[in-house]
Amino acid sequence: MPFASLRRALGLVSSTSSNLQPRADEPKLVRELSPSSRDSLVARAATLYESGSLPEAELVEREAWRVSKLLDGEWHAETLKVKASLAITLREQAKFSEALEVGEDIVKAHSVLRGTDDPETRRAISSLMETQLQRDSSPPSSQPDTSPPSSP
Repeated sequence: MPFASLRRALGLVSSTSSNLQPRADEPKLVRELSPSSRDSLVARAATLYESGSLPEAELVEREAWRVSKLLDGEWHAETLKVKASLAITLREQAKFSEALEVGEDIVKAHSVLRGTDDPETRRAISSLMETQLQRDSSPPSSQPDTSPPSSP
């Protein structure tokens, strides 16, 4: 169904997952929680992203997201910015399912906090739609296989 992610994010249909959490196996890159540690992580992730090191950028963005959630809360503007960067990095790696899940959370947060006509909400919706379109137009062979290995 086209734009099902957008419908879920706006609350038009029920969401199957609304509790996206950082993975337990991710390394903790900072020892001290402070806005400057988050900002350093965000800058490092941007550098890695720009250099094409997307898996490394993803790890650093996840840590920045974790730090930002602890500092400011799940729906704070800074946390949502970090989360939006993570969604883009996931999309660029063709990790569409997780990118859509993260994008849905961002749209939902902006819709509740700012309303559906706010520019930030519209940007989040646009990014979510872009992810949906890329997933739908991507040939199956180009999407990473996330299924568990078959047993011998």
